[in-house]
Amino acid sequence: MAIPLADFVVYVTEHPLGVVATHDEVRGPEAALLTFAPLPDGDVLFDTQVNSRKLRNIKADPRIALVIGTTEESSIQVEGVASLPRDAEEQRAWARAYEQRFPDSQSADAAFTMVRVHPRWLRHYVVGGCLHEGDVAWA
Repeated sequence: MAIPLADFVVYVTEHPLGVVATHDEVRGPEAALLTFAPLPDGDVLFDTQVNSRKLRNIKADPRIALVIGTTEESSIQVEGVASLPRDAEEQRAWARAYEQRFPDSQSADAAFTMVRVHPRWLRHYVVGGCLHEGDVAWA
């Protein structure tokens, strides 16, 4: 069973640093360290430059993986689907939500865009064992 929604949101709020992994058709897997902001529904936001490799990869293949939590002996692995804002209004709304967590972010800058990840599968791992693993029931 996957981690409960409320626990997931708290974990991401308390452990915002993590890694995003995407896939380039020619070069293969690519990863980047960044910060995540959870939404109440369990989706996760991050910002990226509009000319970044990860954005190019997401546009070609929206399947994505995250590892959230890099400062302790636990992490949450996420497999999901990334989406991009449909229009400027949605971009601003996602940027505002992200800036509530990270007020100094550049998410509202024209050189950046927001990415929203909808989790499909999670594993909450703590050294020595797995606390939760499975498809996301709340998604």
